[in-house]
Amino acid sequence: RYAFRQTFPLGGKRGLAREIAEAGAEQAVARERLSRVELRSLVKLAFNEYQYAHAATQVTEELRSLVDELESIAEARYRVGLAPQQDVIKAQTEHSSLQSELLTLERDRRGTAARLNGILARPANAPLATPAGWSALPAAVPTLAELQARILGGNPQVAELNARIQEARRAEELANRNWIPDITVGTAVVQMGNRAEEFELMLEMNVPLWGRRRSAEQREAVSMRYAAEARREAVNSRLAGSVGEAWSALETAFRQHALTERTLLPQAELTYQSALASYQTGNVDFATLLDAQRQIRQLRLSLLSYELEQRVRVVELERLIGAEL
Repeated sequence: RYAFRQTFPLGGKRGLAREIAEAGAEQAVARERLSRVELRSLVKLAFNEYQYAHAATQVTEELRSLVDELESIAEARYRVGLAPQQDVIKAQTEHSSLQSELLTLERDRRGTAARLNGILARPANAPLATPAGWSALPAAVPTLAELQARILGGNPQVAELNARIQEARRAEELANRNWIPDITVGTAVVQMGNRAEEFELMLEMNVPLWGRRRSAEQREAVSMRYAAEARREAVNSRLAGSVGEAWSALETAFRQHALTERTLLPQAELTYQSALASYQTGNVDFATLLDAQRQIRQLRLSLLSYELEQRVRVVELERLIGAEL
């Protein structure tokens, strides 16, 4: 006996089931894309912190050499009785302080290198090339309105929620149509040897009788749709706030970097040169000279901090919109 059966759901239920499956597939694609975006952001953040540790080490080493020169000047003046011994001791203390900072920076550099290796699935102590410099910043940063608009079309989390809402809506429609009966048509053939003896035709109707269960399924589907829509609204609001915060912080970092580079650091360097000349003629004490040197060090490290802040905020914006700026 050979038999064949085919079910024909009425009311377009088969098409709705296909659309629900497609929405589930879209959610899986969005989750995969979200994982890739998150991983890319982690790599960029770790690299920028690794670059910061390397650049800060270079700046501190240069300033340590500057302190060594100041120590030589203080020793020369001390030998001829033009400066007290305390000046030499202060220079040596400053040198030791910078040496301690270098050890701290080396610790931070190794830590960020280990984290970067871990993200890249490499051994923690795998060697990394010396960074060639900061990663390039975007030529122009979009406006806040443009970034918030790009979230709706680019953020993978929003895409997943949109697919989930689509799935919930189709599930609700399917629950509403489950009151429509399904019809099953079947045929069978009875064969003896090589000869067909008889044929059978079957018609079966599945009538939904359990009203309470159908009503519960409808209420569940409606609740799932409401929950998905509420979650999307909450995520959209949170993302809009995060974009506004990151964009504002990026703009501030740009302004702080420009102010420090164009105004504060040149002024500090002039102050240091003036203090150095005055110390050599005995018009200022060594503490004033050291304060001028520390001001230069602080401003140069601040410049590096602003460089890092800019790139951190760019990475954050790229993660939120799901694409590079």
